[in-house]
Amino acid sequence: MSPPDQKFDSRQPNRDRPRQQVIPGELRLHHLDGAQENYLLKKWLVRPGDSVKELQTVAIVETASFLLDIEAYDTGIISEQCFTEGQVIPNGAIIARIELLKDSDS
Repeated sequence: MSPPDQKFDSRQPNRDRPRQQVIPGELRLHHLDGAQENYLLKKWLVRPGDSVKELQTVAIVETASFLLDIEAYDTGIISEQCFTEGQVIPNGAIIARIELLKDSDS
């Protein structure tokens, strides 16, 4: 009897690409797909002044193949949206800024 077929991802991480650092208070559109350079901002789910929590979906972007939820990295208040709905966002761009809440405020 032969072993069952195993599916695995043979792709290796791109070790030539520098790792991107998450900077507190910056919501950045990190390299989502090595082949795609730009993404379309379809919809904001928050506005400046809105409170957000870490891992909360704040925006939806369109890639060449699908819609993708963008999540906040931090808990705080949206202080700035750097792009408007319908704009093209380049890979690595800061799309929003979050005013971080101190531990005593959360």
